Amino acid sequence: MHRAVLIVPFAALALLGCEPTKSQEDSDEPLIIDTSDQWPEDTNEPTTPDEPAPVAEVDARLHTFITSLVYVSWDQLEGARVWVEYSFDAGEWLSTPAEVVAAGDQEHLLLGIPYNHATTYRIANDVTNDGENILYSEPYTVTAGPYPSGLPEPTVLIDEPKLQEPTGRYLYSSINADPGGWTGGDYWQFIMDREGRVVWALETDDRAWTIYVRVSEDGAHLLWDAATYWVNYVGDDSQVHKMKIDGTVVETYDTPGLHHAFTELPDGAIVWGAVDGRYETLEKLNTDGSQETIWSCEEFHDSIGQTGQSCQSNALYWHEATDSFLYSFYTTSTVAHIDHLTGDTLHYWGKLSEWTFDPVEAEFDWQHGATWTDEGNLLLSTHTSTTTAECATREYSVDDKAEALIEQWSYGVGEGLDCSTAGEAHRLPNGNTLHNLGSGARTREISPDGELVWDVSWPDGQTNGRLQGRSVFIEDLYAFAP
Repeated sequence: MHRAVLIVPFAALALLGCEPTKSQEDSDEPLIIDTSDQWPEDTNEPTTPDEPAPVAEVDARLHTFITSLVYVSWDQLEGARVWVEYSFDAGEWLSTPAEVVAAGDQEHLLLGIPYNHATTYRIANDVTNDGENILYSEPYTVTAGPYPSGLPEPTVLIDEPKLQEPTGRYLYSSINADPGGWTGGDYWQFIMDREGRVVWALETDDRAWTIYVRVSEDGAHLLWDAATYWVNYVGDDSQVHKMKIDGTVVETYDTPGLHHAFTELPDGAIVWGAVDGRYETLEKLNTDGSQETIWSCEEFHDSIGQTGQSCQSNALYWHEATDSFLYSFYTTSTVAHIDHLTGDTLHYWGKLSEWTFDPVEAEFDWQHGATWTDEGNLLLSTHTSTTTAECATREYSVDDKAEALIEQWSYGVGEGLDCSTAGEAHRLPNGNTLHNLGSGARTREISPDGELVWDVSWPDGQTNGRLQGRSVFIEDLYAFAP
């Protein structure tokens, strides 16, 4: 039995004539408003209103090339607070952000609708601006566009909602349409919901690689890479784009040499690993358009007696508290810890380091996605040994005195799932870990006690299957609306 609900951001409560309590203001949970008196149970059909909202000429259209995006338009006959309520699952309703408008033409964007899904929607009017007299239009129906041709479809294998990170309502990631692991192809970035339904997708042009998507530092844009190093082995025309969810690119950054990892700093600067022949540098594009080199792998190798050792990276993570980077290299199975302002190498761990691992069998190999946890531990995705592509995520405390990485937690050893290339690990706000298996085309969420609470797989996802790029959870799609 479903209860009809409306999920509303706190910012919209005043527009709905509601005041949040102190406990609600302090909570990270979305507010659920019971609307059972407005819709029948176990249906997505609202009742026909006795007094209709003052609207006319209601219509809906699909976005030109992202056909899961629906635009609802109408003629507003008098000023009011307005929003659109919509449903594609029986008894579960979403809402566009409410806004105060004058009479005239209106249009709201509906987000989070899966491809191929029929959606019921209606327009709400708070005509007295006090939440006491909300009128509704009659219900209408629109169907999102077909599933994008060439985009691999995910399958949810395990789904335990009560144990999952509550803010992780959607997953933003990318994947290669072509099988073959680390290979060229038609790369897609996509957003899917917890049920494995894709609600947004965009293909990268000219077979450039999109494998390191992220949310911008301001939380209002999608950041994605169009890297060409693996297309022409130069990558001089590689770029990073900042975009709204409707596909509008608001800024483009030239990132010559980009072939895998990039990040954004709070001031809007872009930092990336730029390869030039056998070596790589950490480059920074400042907000004034100037470019500077933060760190050189060749110079670092010279300083530790590894002259001539090549280097190419697979992960880059900026740590706000220390203004430093974790820079991971698959060619040497080494992670460097680099000061942003000075470019000094603060630490380095792995094959090139004299640091030890405790226990010795917890040594990482072909590691990816190195990040810091809130406790100051190193978290990453790794092969479980030098003789296998079996994938695990490992967490280490950093003991400077003993010069040792001490394993604190791991997951995946003995499961036999491969990540021949790529992959990453993120610690989530509730303590769970998001583990992406790269060319294993598998994304998993694991609780602190080792329970698998979400498991998603793509076709041909094992041993040089489809390459999945970086992944990150998103709570509210409207944060990226134009």
